[in-house]
Amino acid sequence: MKKRYLSRMTILSVFLFSFLFIAGCGGSGDGIFLDYNTHVIVQLQAAGSNYLVDGMTVSIQKAGGSVILTGVTGTNGIASIPVTQTGDYNVIQVEGVDSTTFVEGSETGREFVKSNPIANPYPNLTYTFGGIFPIASVTVLGSDYTVNAPVPSINKVTVSKVGSSVSNTGGTSTVAAGTAAFAGRVIMSNLSFNDAYCVIGIWSSDPNGNKVTIYENATVVSGGDFGVTSPFSDTSIGTMAYAFAGPIYFEAPGTDSGDWALGYNLSSTDLKTRGNYGGNVAKVNFLQFNGGIGNDVLQTSNDGSGSVPHNYSFDYRIFQFAKYL
Repeated sequence: MKKRYLSRMTILSVFLFSFLFIAGCGGSGDGIFLDYNTHVIVQLQAAGSNYLVDGMTVSIQKAGGSVILTGVTGTNGIASIPVTQTGDYNVIQVEGVDSTTFVEGSETGREFVKSNPIANPYPNLTYTFGGIFPIASVTVLGSDYTVNAPVPSINKVTVSKVGSSVSNTGGTSTVAAGTAAFAGRVIMSNLSFNDAYCVIGIWSSDPNGNKVTIYENATVVSGGDFGVTSPFSDTSIGTMAYAFAGPIYFEAPGTDSGDWALGYNLSSTDLKTRGNYGGNVAKVNFLQFNGGIGNDVLQTSNDGSGSVPHNYSFDYRIFQFAKYL
């Protein structure tokens, strides 16, 4: 019995030793390995410095491979992504967080700052590296490999206010948000009108009373104007066909002395932007939203036509941008 017991122990020891030896010798191959606790450490950077932005999803891909691996940055701007093979890993993409449907008060939205003039009012969520990729060369399993990934500036996006605007019988309603003027985005949806005489105003912080107004014709949002109170000017932004269901987006990024864009349902057509009307011209500049107590971000009114009551309503979501330094 003792001899048989020793024989079994010998066989088990040989098996265990062989298993560990085979696993340990696989470190330089391209197969699938045990967990060697190896990570590609991706550090976001901006303007040559570490960019301390959390919540960004970083994607890497082994050169010549098809599998995409991801990690999410912490408050240090670092994503730690486990890998199980040696080789070169390209950082291929960094993606933010779309806060479009988040609850009021959420500060977890992350978007890339757009270049001027902006082309649309929609969330700018993805930055893709093209041509030259940041590369981490994993030579030996069991160690971590750091790579810096330079990205454009990023906005923290806060859901400032969510609600419904319902007019009085005269057609008037107002929506205030924030504590001061702010850059950001407004989304309107589920618009409802009992006549064809509603005017929706989106107000700028510009002291000259700059605002965008859009009009409905009982079937669609059909047109709009850019108005300035002092000195008075009124510039048509053209016809449109935005369904009342929405969503209708308006963005004022707070950069380049008053850039803005208006669009519908994430469409790339029927967009209205400041760039279409002469670029940086005072009569079409929208600085920031007119935030703060007593100031209107959104407003409805009647154009003076039709008979009362004028019953107008819509749902809104208001977002504030704050650029990470």
